[in-house]
Amino acid sequence: MLFRSVGPLVLLGLLALWVITLASIVRTPDHAYRAGSQIVWLLVVILVPFIGVPLYWILGAPQR
Repeated sequence: MLFRSVGPLVLLGLLALWVITLASIVRTPDHAYRAGSQIVWLLVVILVPFIGVPLYWILGAPQR
């Protein structure tokens, strides 16, 4: 019963994280990535989001 009320919130949170990641990729200049390029990160995050989102934040996102 708990999953019925929490499940949609988890999905909404994952969707929000995916959108935030895509926005970060689009706003970041191509030379600022620690690994890869902008088009590579866009493809990875769009095609395999459950692997691509954590990989982007661990390996690709520029340090702030």
